[in-house]
Amino acid sequence: MEIYFVKKLNIYILIPILAFLISCSAESTRIGLLEEELNIKLPETYEQVINSTEGGNDYEINIELKFQTAEFEQIISQVKNTKYYVSKTHQGLDSSIKQTIEADTTINGFWKRTNKGFEFYKSRNKNEPVRATLDTVGKILRFNFIHL
Repeated sequence: MEIYFVKKLNIYILIPILAFLISCSAESTRIGLLEEELNIKLPETYEQVINSTEGGNDYEINIELKFQTAEFEQIISQVKNTKYYVSKTHQGLDSSIKQTIEADTTINGFWKRTNKGFEFYKSRNKNEPVRATLDTVGKILRFNFIHL
């Protein structure tokens, strides 16, 4: 009877530990996807406000990261130096610019300056829409990836 109790107790201890390890692995995988999709390298320190996956075969990934000023400036610098960054003065993208962006297989999309910061627009693989924003007031990066 005592051996059965010890085995049962070990299972109850092991299950939360495994769940935690799987969760940590999934969090870093989602962060890697964010960096790949947005073509940026995150700084070492940031606060994960949200890092979750919802759904089954069709799923949605939501990430919200908060930064200190210096780390956030690193991200903004990367965005402004990307191959296709559209400043506020060039808000209207004509069809030739859109075609150039969509034909370029070295990028996933482009960043556009807004009144509140920056927005990312994905130009390839419409089956996996990506939406991202950089909120310059709150120093927050929001990332949404949908797999259909």
